[in-house]
Amino acid sequence: MGQQEHSFNHYNNITNIMSITTVLAKGRGEAPAEDPLRPSLTITFFDVPIVPRTPLHVGQLVHVLSLKPCDGLFPGEGEKPQRYIAYDSGIMGRIVGIRSMEENITEFVVRNEAEWAREAYAYLAIKHIPGVTVKLGAWKALLRSTIRRPAKATRDIPIEADAIVYRDRPVSENDDVEEMGALGPGRERS
Repeated sequence: MGQQEHSFNHYNNITNIMSITTVLAKGRGEAPAEDPLRPSLTITFFDVPIVPRTPLHVGQLVHVLSLKPCDGLFPGEGEKPQRYIAYDSGIMGRIVGIRSMEENITEFVVRNEAEWAREAYAYLAIKHIPGVTVKLGAWKALLRSTIRRPAKATRDIPIEADAIVYRDRPVSENDDVEEMGALGPGRERS
């Protein structure tokens, strides 16, 4: 392999890594994946209260960070804004489909590609705001608005635009803890 070819492959790998969308989500529960070859695998359910940098869509590569409330660390701050610590959920993979669509929620299926993970899939439910939280292909959007109307709303996932999220540890060995600080209102670090 020549130097130029090696540089090109290295560039592609970096580009692929940089195109991962970080999704900040609250765990909702787990269920068995019912895989007879690996019975310990699970499916993890998440609600996404913070708008991702790019709308979720089929084919997108995502990394899910699990949000845990940490308001108790800030006594006397009141109820707003909500504060979270973001932990690595161990889920990183491609959105492979849509599990369900309600009037106000779309639930995406993520195939977990992380090695040695016990979660085979993650289901990400997010408030359906076209072009902001969700990006459907032209045909799916047309079908959604005409022929295949979504199910009636059974619940809501409020958007927490003013939430403050802290990372549990540096993103890499090269990051200093002092530089991390708050990820900011509704912001994540990819």
